[in-house]
Amino acid sequence: MAEIAAGPEHCAYCFSVLVKAVGHPLSHERADTTPGFADVASPLFVTWNTQLSADAVRLRGCIGTFEPLPLRRALAEYAATAALRDPRFPPVTASELASLQCGVSLLVNFSPRERWDDWTIGVHGIRIRFALSPGGPLSGTATFLPEVAAEQGWTRFETLEHLLRKGGYHGPITAAVLDAVELTRYESSKATMAFRDYEAYLKAHPEAS
Repeated sequence: MAEIAAGPEHCAYCFSVLVKAVGHPLSHERADTTPGFADVASPLFVTWNTQLSADAVRLRGCIGTFEPLPLRRALAEYAATAALRDPRFPPVTASELASLQCGVSLLVNFSPRERWDDWTIGVHGIRIRFALSPGGPLSGTATFLPEVAAEQGWTRFETLEHLLRKGGYHGPITAAVLDAVELTRYESSKATMAFRDYEAYLKAHPEAS
């Protein structure tokens, strides 16, 4: 893994951004957010989940970038975008915050592969480029983070099938289609934090508020 690692400070920063964006009462008790981490550049994704139980969550928003960006600006941007502007979901409201879990994934170790199945479930995320129609240009793109296939119980083929559909491919998924896919695998350093843990983090780290 790369030197950079996701930690609770990154998740807490995302929560602070969202708390202010939705006008949660907690935002009036705290000063402006001061990030407690190095402002290095990294590709990243921010994921918001609704906590259903101690070990079950439901996706509420997930957006990120493969461009290495300074963390303070990128986390602020994508924490808000994933919560408020993911087109798959309505915007998060202040009343939901108590049930939210934040995940920050810092992406590392990118490696283009020659075969579509040259990656390990539970270890690698995958990013693909593919043709939206047979023989067409590789204009379609899609990605799954490393945890997705394992959480869903998919095989590598099933993961590619779902990823192609996610990216807008509607034709039959043949061996020729798979062989034409350009796949890059990557890993991530991921940290997660529930809202109650965010509140505890602020009490323990008043400088983070």
